[in-house]
Amino acid sequence: MCIRQLIIRLVFFHSIIIMCSILVYRLSPTPPLWDEVLGLYDIKLSEVLQSTSEHSTLWVDARSQERYEEAHIPDAIWCSEDDWEAGFDALIMEWEPQKRIIVYCDAQECAASTTVRDRLAENLGEEEPIFVLYGGWAAWKAAQP
Repeated sequence: MCIRQLIIRLVFFHSIIIMCSILVYRLSPTPPLWDEVLGLYDIKLSEVLQSTSEHSTLWVDARSQERYEEAHIPDAIWCSEDDWEAGFDALIMEWEPQKRIIVYCDAQECAASTTVRDRLAENLGEEEPIFVLYGGWAAWKAAQP
């Protein structure tokens, strides 16, 4: 077999694979898993609600204090970069080692929750279960009746 024929066959098979992938994507009743790319420390709200009682999770609101005062997840603690010391002190009063901490901000695009999550891990230890709520406050609000 010559190189030209080999290249033609490779292009042909590659085209078939691409077409099959497009068909799977288009015909799926729900979007395929690759549409949602979770970060290393992201956790989905559905997973949180299925796997926990209300007392085993400490919610941390990383939004501005004004946004927190307008509305927040019940029992959430405000802890943001705006006033780290006050927020961290309030968190320490409620925190127990190995109690799951979930940080959230406005939406998936908001980086404040990741920043606060990283700072908490730095202060409490990387072995602590500290996550970022995938979708943030927007995901929480969308799940409410």
